[in-house]
Amino acid sequence: MAEKAAVGFVAAPALLRGLLRVPGRMPQYPACLHVPRGALSEAVCGRSGRESSVVSRSRPNGSGRRMVVPKGWGPSMRVQPIRPGSENRVSMCTVPGGRIHRAQMTGRAWSTAVYAPPMPNSELQRINSFLSAFARRQAARIVDLPGGFAVYDDAFAHSRANNQVVIDTAVDSEAVPAIAEEALGHLPHRLVSVLDDEVGMACAEPLIQAGYTHSTYLVMLHAGPVPAGGPAEEMDLDAIRVPLTRRWRDLLPDVGDEVVRHLVDRREARRRGADVVHFLGARTEEGEVASWADLYLEPATGIAQIEDLITSEAHLGRGYADAVLTTALRLAADNGCDTRFLTADATDWPRHWYERRGFSVIGRSHCFERG
Repeated sequence: MAEKAAVGFVAAPALLRGLLRVPGRMPQYPACLHVPRGALSEAVCGRSGRESSVVSRSRPNGSGRRMVVPKGWGPSMRVQPIRPGSENRVSMCTVPGGRIHRAQMTGRAWSTAVYAPPMPNSELQRINSFLSAFARRQAARIVDLPGGFAVYDDAFAHSRANNQVVIDTAVDSEAVPAIAEEALGHLPHRLVSVLDDEVGMACAEPLIQAGYTHSTYLVMLHAGPVPAGGPAEEMDLDAIRVPLTRRWRDLLPDVGDEVVRHLVDRREARRRGADVVHFLGARTEEGEVASWADLYLEPATGIAQIEDLITSEAHLGRGYADAVLTTALRLAADNGCDTRFLTADATDWPRHWYERRGFSVIGRSHCFERG
């Protein structure tokens, strides 16, 4: 999904792709923006989430507009008058690091504000390492590839998550479609998961051109207070098999029984993915499993992931998902896992539900699918 450009300054990067190629691993964003007619008096640096922002104020009315400096940009910004009475141009270039302080421009003189890219998020790095290790551990077979690896499990051949390419380090983005084709060419589907946001954005164009669809997922960290606990309980796979099968049939009504069986039974392979794996569920008063989720714990590293929180359609809006989530958070904390996270579709409503329960976005990953 394309980054949104700052309103009033530049078009979305997808529309301007190719205008700039910054050396190294920096993303391809538009080279410059144009400030309205008049002299630029100052540029002030602030922070917005994981990005830095620069606010330009033009005399005489002091009105300001905002531009977004993407993560990884840098590390300098130059403000250059093109000619007196015309417009001013702000462009990015690469020089040794520093921080944005303030840029003022008088006459035809150059003024430079230096920008240092934000420090890497150590929590996000640990989470991505966990996700990479989980994919390797649950796999029946692994093949190392440039930039990552492929995982396979013939027992669940219809499960894309169990037969996919994972990109977990720097890679030549133009080569990724060919890498995926070589690794997954024997399968009717293709799935490429890219854990790093910048690498994923760089891979988007070549993969989309190769016929892939692109989805963005948010990495959300729990920062709120840990709840006292919930009424959900640990279950084996047989307890959730019936509602899980029903859920998959609702989502994929046209697939065969074998496909559904693979999507349900693949949870058994997840037991290999982490040191401790719990299947949690909340029951109705009649004993039916209404909501369920996986909980993966690594007490040695203090990391816990909550995955696939699902509620049956018939039981939505009755608090069952809350029961499962609060139980999972308490179990994670009781096992010494201070880094508690989950992933959520960037375009779907559950992300807001999680935010109301103490989760916040710290990063993004990318998935590309075909077939």
